[in-house]
Amino acid sequence: MLYISIIFVFTVISVLLGVFVGVPFVGITESRVFAITMISLAVLLLIDTVCALFVRYCLPKKAFNPFLKIYKVAKGERKFYEKIGVRKWKDRIPEAGQLFANFGKSEILDTSNNEYIYKFMSETIYAELMHWLSALISVFIIFIDLSIALYVALPLIVGNVILNILPVIVQRYNRPKLMVLYQRNERLLKKKEE
Repeated sequence: MLYISIIFVFTVISVLLGVFVGVPFVGITESRVFAITMISLAVLLLIDTVCALFVRYCLPKKAFNPFLKIYKVAKGERKFYEKIGVRKWKDRIPEAGQLFANFGKSEILDTSNNEYIYKFMSETIYAELMHWLSALISVFIIFIDLSIALYVALPLIVGNVILNILPVIVQRYNRPKLMVLYQRNERLLKKKEE
């Protein structure tokens, strides 16, 4: 429901800006504003889908290694996530991992299986990369109609960036906890082997 609300709000802002600012200053019709808004929304959906498919099927598996330094979440970043209350709202963010990868990330199903935990961490990286890419590429909807880009495209881009950054925050909030669980399991396994 949160995502639907954000999409609705930014779509309404786009239409209102287009009608009340774009129409008088650029000289386009209200129907053109509405059409460009709907086309822009469709293109954003296409961008998000293509980015998800690209990250999933075109990047090598080693790109999703949770132990790479690039994916490390700094202590200050973790504190920031605590400060903004991620724990309270993270479950409101839609989770499509089950739909696209047959791997849901809404809960940890097997805390003692490091193969599963590793897969979970890799899936958080997949989601993070896909959402970053979608947020960055969404800027290109400006080129759908440059005459009203600031009025129609900019609010939609802002909305799309918000919708993509929220899941990135959730992934980066959860991954260090998974890493601690993984490392604990490794220590327990070493003790059993000794």
